[in-house]
Amino acid sequence: MHVIIKRLIRRSTDERGAAGTIFAVLLGFGVILALATLVVDVGQILTEKRVLQNSADAASLALGQRCAKNLSNCSTSATATNGAAPTIATIVNGNSPDNASKVDTICGYAYRSGSAGSNGLSSCNALTTKDYDCDTNLQSPTFQFARIYTSTKTKSGGGALTMYFAKALSGGATYANGVTVHSCSQVYWGAETSTSEVKLPIAISVCNYLNLGFSSMYPDSSATCTNKRTLSGATVSGTRTGVVGFWCSGVRCPTWTDQSCATSHSMAIGDVLEYVTPTSTKALCTGLTNKIRDALFAQRDQTLTIPVYKDIPSATAGSAVEVVSFARFTLSAFAMNNTLYKGTTYVASDYASWKPNTCINLCIAGKFSSQLSVGGQLDSTGTVPNLGLQVLRLVP
Repeated sequence: MHVIIKRLIRRSTDERGAAGTIFAVLLGFGVILALATLVVDVGQILTEKRVLQNSADAASLALGQRCAKNLSNCSTSATATNGAAPTIATIVNGNSPDNASKVDTICGYAYRSGSAGSNGLSSCNALTTKDYDCDTNLQSPTFQFARIYTSTKTKSGGGALTMYFAKALSGGATYANGVTVHSCSQVYWGAETSTSEVKLPIAISVCNYLNLGFSSMYPDSSATCTNKRTLSGATVSGTRTGVVGFWCSGVRCPTWTDQSCATSHSMAIGDVLEYVTPTSTKALCTGLTNKIRDALFAQRDQTLTIPVYKDIPSATAGSAVEVVSFARFTLSAFAMNNTLYKGTTYVASDYASWKPNTCINLCIAGKFSSQLSVGGQLDSTGTVPNLGLQVLRLVP
């Protein structure tokens, strides 16, 4: 028993290992402290990355809207000083908490019409494998797009974040110049491939659209649309065919249940429409001409979505056309049976060459415009003629 007690006493007074425990605790505390300080620096980098990305996204969306709505405002100089519109740098800085970010590059492809066409933006370099570069490889002329690169800019005008703790822990050499954070954002726009806003049973050929002189809105005397270009720069060939009527829901002989077509109808690229030429309406059924007249009358001064077709197989009633695009059209007036039906937006001097009193069948007058949305189905192939009904999309 004495021996056992003696051993217990000796073990209780033995301090070997206590110093090791204290050292381990201190070492662990030092590691935790070092990690905690590094978290501060890493958090600063991540916050800067998020700010730069948000700023770049806002700027690319703004630039994409400018280019899609009016290509004359889409150029390197215009993006810097676009009249009353904020500059791209202002948009980027305005979305930064410290009102300081650097715009490194603005590039992309935005077709501007001309004899040969031109790019309203500086061409982009090929994407890299750098972690901050954009992921989606948008290439011209298939896509119209805008890409913006931004990077760190401090209030003092510097281009790097100071890594106080990482610099101290690394001995000062590795992070002596700080860390520069980068971001990339891009948007692309193009024709919308479906719509639920078709209200009138009328359609036009793509060549009819392209043969209009948009400065005066007068019809072009050209018989074909060869070498005519869409808003995306694509060329379309074919022959003008004028305006035709098609069967929308309820537009069937002998009755038309929705005479004003006030209910919007859905339609998509590739849909096939049975059509009737204006000269055939009287022969199809009694009263159809008057019903079309009433529908047009109800939609005067309204901006409408009109299906655009590429070609007509034949001139006989009951034939079919394929929808290849959509256009936005403000209907100012129309004429039937030598009679003019005008709205408040109709100004005779705008259509000086138009003679509605000689329009036996159906003639319409108005102006085309563009519509841009961030929703909707966007053409991802670059093959749909861009005639004004457009979608803008932010992509990685």
